[in-house]
Amino acid sequence: MESTAARILTILLIMYLALGVFGATFNSFSINSGARYTNSPKLNLSLDASASEMRFSCNQNNWTSWLPYASSYEFELQESYGCTPSDGNKVIYAQVRDNDGNATLSNWIILDTTKPSRPQSLIVVRDGNIIKLSWGASSDSSGLSQYIVWIEEYWKEKKLYSVNVSGYETNWQHFAIERRKYCYKVQAVDKAGNYSLYSNEQCIMTSSEGPALTLEILDMNRNSRDINGISYFSEETIIIRVTANAELKSITGYIKQGSEKQTLSFKGSNGNFNATYKLKPIDGNALVHVDVGDYLDLNSSAEKSFIVDTVKPDLNIYSLRQIGEEALLLKAIFAKDVAKLYVELLGERHLFDKFDANGENALLSTELDISRADNEIIEVKVIAIDKANNETSMRLEKKIVLNADEKIEDLEKFAALIRSSIKNVAETALIEQKDLKQELEEAAKQIEEIKNEAKAGNYDSVRELLKEARKALEQIYSKRVQIKVVKKQKIDYYEEKEISYAELAGYFKGVPKETKKLWNALSIKREVKTIEILENGSKNYRITVSLIIKNLSDRKVGPFWLIELVPKSIARRFTEMKANNVLKLRKDDPIVEIPVKALESGEEVTLIYSGPIIVDKNIEDIYIELSEFYVPVPVKNTEIEVRFIHIYHRPDILPLIIIVILVCSAYIAYRRLKR
Repeated sequence: MESTAARILTILLIMYLALGVFGATFNSFSINSGARYTNSPKLNLSLDASASEMRFSCNQNNWTSWLPYASSYEFELQESYGCTPSDGNKVIYAQVRDNDGNATLSNWIILDTTKPSRPQSLIVVRDGNIIKLSWGASSDSSGLSQYIVWIEEYWKEKKLYSVNVSGYETNWQHFAIERRKYCYKVQAVDKAGNYSLYSNEQCIMTSSEGPALTLEILDMNRNSRDINGISYFSEETIIIRVTANAELKSITGYIKQGSEKQTLSFKGSNGNFNATYKLKPIDGNALVHVDVGDYLDLNSSAEKSFIVDTVKPDLNIYSLRQIGEEALLLKAIFAKDVAKLYVELLGERHLFDKFDANGENALLSTELDISRADNEIIEVKVIAIDKANNETSMRLEKKIVLNADEKIEDLEKFAALIRSSIKNVAETALIEQKDLKQELEEAAKQIEEIKNEAKAGNYDSVRELLKEARKALEQIYSKRVQIKVVKKQKIDYYEEKEISYAELAGYFKGVPKETKKLWNALSIKREVKTIEILENGSKNYRITVSLIIKNLSDRKVGPFWLIELVPKSIARRFTEMKANNVLKLRKDDPIVEIPVKALESGEEVTLIYSGPIIVDKNIEDIYIELSEFYVPVPVKNTEIEVRFIHIYHRPDILPLIIIVILVCSAYIAYRRLKR
């Protein structure tokens, strides 16, 4: 019975401890942050527990002493704690306690201190710009984590760098730079962090030939003077320019003229070097030779020949004439070995390098632009330069006509301005200037002659004719009549008339029905202008009447007469009246009859007439008395006599209004008294 009770008590105690009913709480325990491999007997233990003390063991028999609880602890595998320092799986027990009891957890890690085997048979090959590496796999009990590819790059300086490759891969590749030497070796790393020995080293060069060179012979303006693959120079300083596709470690060279040979001294950096040399006056072939080496100790050389010529070319200009408003025609003959011909004109230099052959000589015929010229005398300089840059020049002065087309156009505009002025005076003030019109026609013929001369290229004649025509037009301009409207009075019979047509009709006898329809269809405005006239230094005046007539109806209006009462200021000298159309004057009456053509719907015409010129008066002394009366009469009714009875005056209705008010007041008073 006691043994049964004891067994039950033991079972309950084990369950109590397992379930954590009694003792410390132990949540987690890890080694080296959860790693499964290590190459060091020193381990970093991490704990998460609710306890006051802790201890560790490899066999749960040999423990460290109780230590104050901490969340981390460095534990070393020692036999005194039941541990073996040899490679293999290591189980670590951690035990914590507090006042309620103990709690134990365990974890494991594999100790591996053995290096992986060395990678074997490293192979390096180049495929275009790509270098490919492959090697035999390493072996290790823990398994491989990665390979390290070590790279040494050789050029001007040595560079060492590495690349990590997965432990499952046994090949790698990279982009290679031209003109470089690369050396490679591979090292394996296992999961415990052990490094193998290096593989065999393999090296490869991305270039096997010396640098590619470009050798140029230039003048001091850096022009090659190359004509069909051959350069030409005179007795001058030249530049020998060497360009390589790689950075150069060394460069030497020499130049040979005839039997003389001189060493060249180059300056520069990277792949660009220059040397200068003053050529000697030894005509014939010359040679430049250059040797270079790069930082891979790869060498190459180049040489270039050229021609030295110190004789100046022949040049002759045999024609230079103006052929257009903006062009000169130049003709020159010169030596056949001329490579370039420059023409300096108006601050610009024009290059010509294509010529016509003429035996031992060459010819050039070209047009030159002179549109920018601002003087009638211009300078032309022609420079002939042969293949070796020897130069011969000629300088000429040429008289030209500036902007002939523009001057002709200005004359035409001036003539049009005068013509417009004459027309305006005729239309506005009804003053004809027949003599000036005749002179203007002669000037117009002269302008046409100038145009023809310009087309024919006779610019010397054009220049003189332009002066003559300008002078003639200025004389005509100075003699023209000038006018200015100084006063204007306007009446709109359609919109602002004070009497209706019906009222107006009451003042005439025998007005037919068709005439009344005509009145209703028209809009008539009258403008009376006082015009100041300046002629030969004197100032006079003229009064004009303009009638603006418009058909406002939706039908065509047939021809009709407009009968108008002339203002007194015009009618005083009735026999001197002028008009821009036919006027019929009524005898002894200040009335005119003006014929008007048929008007389409919406069509408008303007009729003008005026009195004589008023002389010896000031503008303040001129008075115009206007009349509101006009009568449009159809043509078919012209036989009917239409006469004014009297000048219409609006009746004074104020007395009538007073009478009406008095009558109404009397009537109202009467009605009140009767009540």
